[in-house]
Amino acid sequence: PLIVKSRADRGLPNDITGCLLCPIEFNWEHLQVRADIRASKPGFDISDNYFLTCLYPKGYGIPDDMERFFLCSSLLVKVYKSIFTVPSSAKDVSEDDGDRENVPPAKARKISNSRKQTVKCNVASKLHMNDKVTPRSIAYAAVQLHFNLQTADRWLEIYGGFDYRGLYNYIINFFEDVHEPATKKHAQDLLNWWSM
Repeated sequence: PLIVKSRADRGLPNDITGCLLCPIEFNWEHLQVRADIRASKPGFDISDNYFLTCLYPKGYGIPDDMERFFLCSSLLVKVYKSIFTVPSSAKDVSEDDGDRENVPPAKARKISNSRKQTVKCNVASKLHMNDKVTPRSIAYAAVQLHFNLQTADRWLEIYGGFDYRGLYNYIINFFEDVHEPATKKHAQDLLNWWSM
């Protein structure tokens, strides 16, 4: 497990966080690939690749079809729930919840009327999201997920060459800057999956 009070054991040097930060086009299990990524060898620059293992169910994407299952990881759903609902709701997400073909993300549990008065508003309520998942909220959660896998001890827009604003904008454009009917349908289906 990661040490909460220190970020020194994260990032590419750590085999687990390194794997999660690795783009799906590379096989992190191969020791030479791992070494080449860590050394930033030519052809292994991962700073501008947003199809990251941590954003796919169980950490597996399809390099020949990168958009399939993109943004469907249970880890991303947990981060989203921790930020926008209540942190304890992230515990309700199992590894299978990120399997887009089978299970949508679990909805936050309803709070009985007798408990409502003692519960503080969650972030989504404060932002008036009306139980709606938005491309911007998914993008924000993805940025937080990636950043928290890194060794950075404070927020930086660009860390280790990775552009967090670029990731945020890429995800928003993934949903909103679509022109082909098939691409529009894919983006809407993904947003519907998040909203189930």
